[in-house]
Amino acid sequence: MMDVALPLEEVVSREIIRKLRLATEAENKEDREIVCEEVFCDVTGRLDDAARERLGVTGDASFYQVLAPYYLQDTNSADAVLYFCKRLWGQSIVGAIFALLLHRWLLLRPEAGGLEQRQKHVHVLMLGCRQLFLGDVQSGSRRFHPLFSFVAHEIALSPNRVPLDGLPAQARVEVLRVAAAYLPYYEDAESVRQLLDDFPSAAHTLAEGGHTPGEGTDFVVAEVTETIPRVRSEQGLLSYLRALIALGPTLRERGLGVTTKLRLQSELYSLASRGPPHYAPHDVRQAARQVLDALFPMGRRSRQLVRFAFWLLNPLSGLLLLPVRINTRIVGLVGSLLGWTLRALDRTLLRRAPPPPVRRR
Repeated sequence: MMDVALPLEEVVSREIIRKLRLATEAENKEDREIVCEEVFCDVTGRLDDAARERLGVTGDASFYQVLAPYYLQDTNSADAVLYFCKRLWGQSIVGAIFALLLHRWLLLRPEAGGLEQRQKHVHVLMLGCRQLFLGDVQSGSRRFHPLFSFVAHEIALSPNRVPLDGLPAQARVEVLRVAAAYLPYYEDAESVRQLLDDFPSAAHTLAEGGHTPGEGTDFVVAEVTETIPRVRSEQGLLSYLRALIALGPTLRERGLGVTTKLRLQSELYSLASRGPPHYAPHDVRQAARQVLDALFPMGRRSRQLVRFAFWLLNPLSGLLLLPVRINTRIVGLVGSLLGWTLRALDRTLLRRAPPPPVRRR
């Protein structure tokens, strides 16, 4: 029974902590998984009309959107969630729960969870974010857009860079990698072009003279190139490719590193082909070719000639190989017939042969 005298955030938080405690006390892995899945459903559940009215929230929202600010203020509850999550690291879904509930607390409070453990906590946090964001991309949904918006706009692209530069060096890199990897999916093409100017470099902080306009361009494209092979949905791939098409003039003007350019070209060629490793749908193949033309216009005519040659040879190859296939089948048929004849003749000769003479002593 819900206690109406307590704030709703505290009531829900107590229930989450209770279930996490039950999960740690479960004797087998299956029971722990069931309880953790219940917690995930609670955290990602939508607020109903009564909850929105009680919280003063307008519009559609999930419980994690009101719980994350609550844990930023209630350090004791955040510590409790952290404690039980650490005891449940082995459960695959706990990283996602950890990211949904504690992202504000861990990224905005340098002392959260202990300074000596901050690098590890941010690492697990980013793994959980990747799990959630990739789930959105694969399903074509945007359930975790608020979480991405916080990581990208309030941490990675914060105007004063204080939250980002306050992180340990490796943690800073991980936050920027996650923000860059999913930027083309959650933002429209025009926004990606604008944010590319503000995207910081992972190599240095503002105090070290970094964060000049456009310095993170190669970093963003490298992370996008790394993420595209993991996307299996047509809608997700089209989102990435359309963003790259829009970025064509900007990327040509600024240029990319040799390694990034070669990796991107290789991935685009794979998506533009009919066969493995992607077996991409028609719309994806067309979009990949448009990206190649937009980013690498110098080779456009050569690519068109190569595609035309493959298109021309593909039906002809079947006709050219048809006589070979027919001749192979004829040879096989003749061989089978000859073998059958020899076996039949051998059996006939054995039946007609005289019996061997009997020797008398």
